[in-house]
Amino acid sequence: MILSLVFVLCFGLEIWQHNETLTITNFAYGKTGCLAEEKNYVSKKFKVSVKQLSSSIYFSEDPVHSPQILINDKTFNYSYFGENKSFIKGPADLEVKIYYFKGVKKYLAMRIK
Repeated sequence: MILSLVFVLCFGLEIWQHNETLTITNFAYGKTGCLAEEKNYVSKKFKVSVKQLSSSIYFSEDPVHSPQILINDKTFNYSYFGENKSFIKGPADLEVKIYYFKGVKKYLAMRIK
């Protein structure tokens, strides 16, 4: 009985995981550099198709050496960028879900405002 209650509580916390807001500046977006292993992990954790994890937000003009935030293509509103794919300096609020991959805190971008 107690084990069942613990299971239900843990499962419930996973389902009710809410989005958090992260304010970002000096960024661009493009094709993701995340490894297949990480994309598979995110896909299973958030029940998103791996095909919907093809882009990332980068924080420098050099995407190869820049920290990145993986984007959920299904929910992300790319219309925010309009025709602008260049480096954006102004601040923006990013709705994200937090996950840990190999002990490192990371984010999955859901929407941008």
